[in-house]
Amino acid sequence: MPCNSDYMEPNAIEKNTKQTAENLVYVYKSLGKDIPKAYKEASESYYPNTKLLNEMVVHLCYIIRQMTDEQLNKIVYDGKNSKSRKLADWWDEHKKADEARIKKQKQKDDKEYKEYLRLKEKYETPN
Repeated sequence: MPCNSDYMEPNAIEKNTKQTAENLVYVYKSLGKDIPKAYKEASESYYPNTKLLNEMVVHLCYIIRQMTDEQLNKIVYDGKNSKSRKLADWWDEHKKADEARIKKQKQKDDKEYKEYLRLKEKYETPN
């Protein structure tokens, strides 16, 4: 069939999926572990399976948080290694996003808790 979309540029989600998969492949190789097939395929594709993105982000975050200081310095913060620098940039961006999400959730929780206390006081006060 002559008509297709293979000339189109990947969108932002596809680029993020590929980058996250590439980071996971790098981490798996660095840790000497077998690379899951889906991650390897996503890292090699211009149009990866974007449904994997959230799973891969959670997985990569978990792996990095479990690393020893020695592993962090060797795998994430090795300034001489371009893959390590890309991972460090991803990790810094991810941590900032997590902090912002946690702060936003805390503000929401605080507001809801204050409303709960207000209503509790209102309805517990005898008439």
